[in-house]
Amino acid sequence: MKNWKKLYLSLCRRKANFLIFLVLAGLSLLFLSIFMIYQSADHAIEEIKKSYGSSFKLRVVKDESKPEFFKEVEASGRVYQFYCGPNVNFEMLERVQDEVEDITEYNAGRPNFVLLLDYQLIEGFFYYDYIEQVAHPSSGYMYTAEETKNLMYKTLARVACNSQHEKNFQNGSFALTEGRHIKQDDAYKVIISEKLAEKNHLKVGDPFRIETSSLNIGVDYPIYSLGGVDTEIVGLYQLTYEQSVSSMTLEEDILENWIVVDRKTGEVLDELYGEPDQLEIGRFYVEHPDEVEKVMEKVRALDWIDWRYFEVCEDDSQYSDAIKPLTNMKLILFWTVIILGILTLVLISLLMTHNAKKRRREWGIFLAMGVPVKEIRSLVKKEYLFITLTAFLAAFITCMLLTPVLGNGIYKGMGGGNEVKEYTEEEINAAIARGEHGLAQQMSQDQHLLQDHILPEELEIQFNFLTALVVAGAELAAVMFFISEALDSTLSRKPMDVLTMIR
Repeated sequence: MKNWKKLYLSLCRRKANFLIFLVLAGLSLLFLSIFMIYQSADHAIEEIKKSYGSSFKLRVVKDESKPEFFKEVEASGRVYQFYCGPNVNFEMLERVQDEVEDITEYNAGRPNFVLLLDYQLIEGFFYYDYIEQVAHPSSGYMYTAEETKNLMYKTLARVACNSQHEKNFQNGSFALTEGRHIKQDDAYKVIISEKLAEKNHLKVGDPFRIETSSLNIGVDYPIYSLGGVDTEIVGLYQLTYEQSVSSMTLEEDILENWIVVDRKTGEVLDELYGEPDQLEIGRFYVEHPDEVEKVMEKVRALDWIDWRYFEVCEDDSQYSDAIKPLTNMKLILFWTVIILGILTLVLISLLMTHNAKKRRREWGIFLAMGVPVKEIRSLVKKEYLFITLTAFLAAFITCMLLTPVLGNGIYKGMGGGNEVKEYTEEEINAAIARGEHGLAQQMSQDQHLLQDHILPEELEIQFNFLTALVVAGAELAAVMFFISEALDSTLSRKPMDVLTMIR
């Protein structure tokens, strides 16, 4: 009987082959779907990067192996460690911008705690604590009310060369409502919140005094100013969601107490604190997002930067929150493949071993009839080759039909696409009225994502034939390995020994 007829009869007569076909087809479908959804999520992330990733970062790499780069300062009974090695500074950023023509602008600035002694901040913990101490003086307090009074004027000054790129404006937490943004060539300009301006009867164009805090250099109480800088209000911002503020919230943690200042003001504050040019990081912007990689390579080619202490890397601050559904998908699918891969090897091993035991009689008879071992091997391997390939083909066709539905189901389940609900202003205000400030904040952030259309409404499934070939090859290799092991353990024996193994 010709080999192809033997193959046909073996395939048709053995019911176990149908079970093997179903198992292999199911495994192939799982792996193909997972890999294609993973690649689709990765492709979507890359597309978002191309559309929104128009910036990159230059940052210092602090070499902890060099103790000379660190100094310790003792203040108020505590030891503070400061980095004093090579660092990013404005001179470096300006030189990079001048030498790499594709860079349009840069943004940098280290936030500083400041005192707004001439103004009334939105009341928080220290205000109510001061009122309590004045009303009920007690020897139980470590410091007097007057010694700690200035804590209720303490807030955060965020430095920005271009305030439209400042993190809170970029992620939609702050929205400019009046005036203009701070620009790169501004000096002594400030943006404050509408609420802070209203509380102190301020408007765009008014002078604004910023003081430094002695606490920043570790000086003990009482708190006093180390010096100040006079600025001009050029813009007002509004918080886009209602922050939950109580009598336990520190003034410096109330976002509407924060101010945004220009580079020159930031430099003066740093000098008053005795730590100039300690930026640690600077962001560069290019006109077209698809040119970022090329511009980054140009910066890396600058030989006057000591790359032992600096690095250039991508900046995902504009879209990092938006792509979380996609990155979470990738993470879950990655570990699913790892776990599924281990289970698949175990399953195929058990399946092939069990099937080989069932076929010992058949192989023993072939050996007794004088059929060469090589021919038996060839016949069995061709049989499993045919089963594996047809199972994979069936899985691939099914995958083409089902994966778009499955992929978008997972995508929306992770919070992508249309799962970001559009809320009305009345719904957000109602959540605030109920005291559900966390929900109100999330609703407001969802609106930001919808307005910018950062996330695609649906996941575009990428069918990669190379991936399909890898899955087919891996599955075929596993099947061939385990069936070869089973054949070796059987066909290496004499015919009678094989037949006696049958139970």
